[in-house]
Amino acid sequence: MKSSAVTAAHCQAAPAAAASIKPSRPVETAYLQGQPGTPFPVIRGIGWSEDQGRRPDMEDGMVAISNLAGVANAWLLGIYDGHGGRQTVEMLLQKIHGNVLQHLRSRAIERWQRYRQRAMSRLQDIRRRLDELHFQQQLACRDVRVLMPPTQRLVELLRLGRICEWVLQCEEPSQEGRTETEKSSASKAPTPPSFLTICTEEDVHRALDEAFVQTDVEILRDRVYQSGATAMPLSKQT
Repeated sequence: MKSSAVTAAHCQAAPAAAASIKPSRPVETAYLQGQPGTPFPVIRGIGWSEDQGRRPDMEDGMVAISNLAGVANAWLLGIYDGHGGRQTVEMLLQKIHGNVLQHLRSRAIERWQRYRQRAMSRLQDIRRRLDELHFQQQLACRDVRVLMPPTQRLVELLRLGRICEWVLQCEEPSQEGRTETEKSSASKAPTPPSFLTICTEEDVHRALDEAFVQTDVEILRDRVYQSGATAMPLSKQT
């Protein structure tokens, strides 16, 4: 089976990285498309194979998605060097990004549940310490020999408690990002974080590995036999 190289990057520096990529031939401007105001458009078709020359069914492709899943400064950059003609590239362009997001969402939900368990345990400890501080305050009011507990400690515990309560109120991360307008007009209900902000670099790497394997299975199931997908390292910056 011939293989296709799939490189994906999800980081804030993706525009700069993409700008440094030089195709062997001039960029196919006919494939440029994007949304007004985005710093980097969605691009499909970066050129053609050096050894095969320009062809209508060229098999190379690139996709760059800004504000991925509605999250500002979240990027997904994919470069595909296919060996199955345009059919293979279209398959990859349609499937790989959806599969990556699917696995990222799944991992974010699992990680958020672990955060909620930790928040519940931490909140119990915070309440116990607040009770102790309250007792010390009452004791200090009655006995001048007892020092009043530091106010800063009380503020820190209250702040940490509010954070833990927020985590517990959000049952799972948001599956899509929200614009500032939507946030300002929303109710006072706690706003869960986007799933993309929950995933660690390890989660992203594993999601990519699983998504590439899943895409291989899907394109073979759909009888595209002349291609495969191999994962390349992915970097994430916050």
